[in-house]
Amino acid sequence: MATPQAFELQVDTDEQEKALQIKADVDRGLGFLEKFQADPAILAFKLAIEKAPAGSPVQDIIKHNLLTAYRMRISQLLTAGEHLSVNRYLPEVTALALSSEMAQDAEFRGKFADIFRNISLDLYNARQHEVALFLIRKAMSIEPCPSYYIDLINARAWLKSPAILSDYTTRYNEKISDDTYSSLVHLKAVRPF
Repeated sequence: MATPQAFELQVDTDEQEKALQIKADVDRGLGFLEKFQADPAILAFKLAIEKAPAGSPVQDIIKHNLLTAYRMRISQLLTAGEHLSVNRYLPEVTALALSSEMAQDAEFRGKFADIFRNISLDLYNARQHEVALFLIRKAMSIEPCPSYYIDLINARAWLKSPAILSDYTTRYNEKISDDTYSSLVHLKAVRPF
């Protein structure tokens, strides 16, 4: 896990108590991540997001940490062979999106997309190709990184799935609703060879 970088944040005296609560929740979540305790980290980051101002950079930074915790938990479940248990986390994972000016920061946006890609690769390696395809497309919608196309092509090849327009251009943005998601993407129990 990368070393966190400190940054200065000025808060009005009226908001100091709330800011300290957010910081305490984030610190608690980071502590859980360091101990590889993903579920408590997820809860701590969710609490921090609820307290953070909507659409603020602070909220996006916490979302990044939350996505990291989800990735850890999904990886733990896949390693343990509990593929179906991952379904519990997928709607929450796919709902995460950047909502502040942090979405304009190419480095931050790239790191956020990389976590989606890493979750996709974990799922791909667990032979959960439908979900892997969905998440690599989500990563590409956040940051159209050229290396993501290899993962996209591999997932599509396993599924024998046709490409969609958004696979090739960023000028077309197809939104997938939660209803469409729930009908398309669910993990299946796959026996290893």
